[in-house]
Amino acid sequence: MCGMVQYEPVTDLRNALSKYEQKGKKELEQFVKTEVEVLKQKWLEVEENYKRITELVMFLNWKIWQRDEKDCGCELEAMYDKLWRKYHSWCQSHLKGEASSYYFKTTD
Repeated sequence: MCGMVQYEPVTDLRNALSKYEQKGKKELEQFVKTEVEVLKQKWLEVEENYKRITELVMFLNWKIWQRDEKDCGCELEAMYDKLWRKYHSWCQSHLKGEASSYYFKTTD
């Protein structure tokens, strides 16, 4: 169980985001971009990728709230927000059928 809701992650992305956050903004942003690009490239190969990108978007959103609660107004909060908006929009446009249902049910 983690975060604000009763949700059991299916990936290690939450820990990875925290790890890369400690390395710095540039490394964190590159990690997220690389993760998404790999998911997009392998989209047709692995049907379960929609769960991974759903978690990535959800964890980006959690990081925004986590930073906001600390009231730091920091660059990381702005970067998380930028990345969340970009990939949330991508998911809204590209996920269909079961993947779309899973995304909205999980992130709602």
